[in-house]
Amino acid sequence: MDVPLPLPRQIEDNPMTDSSLPPSSGPTQGIGIVGLWDGMSTVRYFGSVLGAKALRLDRVAAISHADCDTYIVVDPRMDTPAALRDARGTTIAIMIDVHQQLSFRLAYARYFDHVFIAQPDYLDAFKALGHPSVHALPLGCDPAVHFVPDLVRDIDVGFIGKYGTPGSEREQTLRSVLSTFQTNDINRSYPPSEMGEVYSRSKIVFNKSINGDLNMRFFEGLASGALLVTDRIANGLSEAAREGEHYVGYDTPDEAIEKIQYYLANEE
Repeated sequence: MDVPLPLPRQIEDNPMTDSSLPPSSGPTQGIGIVGLWDGMSTVRYFGSVLGAKALRLDRVAAISHADCDTYIVVDPRMDTPAALRDARGTTIAIMIDVHQQLSFRLAYARYFDHVFIAQPDYLDAFKALGHPSVHALPLGCDPAVHFVPDLVRDIDVGFIGKYGTPGSEREQTLRSVLSTFQTNDINRSYPPSEMGEVYSRSKIVFNKSINGDLNMRFFEGLASGALLVTDRIANGLSEAAREGEHYVGYDTPDEAIEKIQYYLANEE
C-alpha cells in the first residue's frame, strides 16, 4: 500500500534522533558532508575535494547538532530523517545507486531541499514526487587514484567489483567473460590505494552495469588509460563518451569475448 510522504522539510518527529550529542549554538558556517567514512565509500571523493573546508559527519543525526550553511549527504541511509527537519542550513542529497531500491530513495528524497541523482534515466521518477529541485549529476573518478604511470600492463583483463546477485545477468556475464581471460584476482576487494595499480596494469578494463547504471567503474576504466570494454546502456552513456573512440561496447557475453580477443591480439 502506498503511504503519502511529506514534501521537503515537512517531517514528523523521529525518536531515533541522537540526543547524546551536545546541542548546537551560534551562527551556521561552512559545509558539512555526511557519509560512511570508511575509506571505500563515494563520500571520500567529496571529502578530498573540499578538504579541511568541510566538516565530516558520519550520520544524518549529527546534522541536528552541527553549525553549517550546507549539508551534503552522500548516498543517504534512512537513519534519522527528523534531523533534516531541524537543519538550519540547506540540505543536499547525492544519490548514487538509484537503480537499486528505488522506492526507498524516492521516499528519502522528500526530506532534502535539493536532490542530485547519478542515473538520469530516473529523473522523471523523482520529479513525479513534485519535488522542486531534482537534478542529474553523473559519476566520475579521481585520476590521482585510478591511474598509476609507468606500470607494465601485464594483466590482460582487469576487473574490480562484485559478481552481483547469483543468477543475475551481471553475474552470468562476468563469469562467462572473465573466466575466458587472464585477469587480476577478481574474487577479492580492492581498497582505493590498490585500485589504480590494478587498472594501470591492465590492457583491458571490463565493465558490466547493474540494471543499466552508468557506474563509477566506467569512468575509472577511462581514467586508467586501459581499453575500456563496457555494455551498451542508456542513462547518459552517449552523452558521457563515444563508442569506438572512448570505449568498446557490447550487448552479449559472446560479443564481449570476441572483441576482447580481437584487441588482445591486435594491441596496436
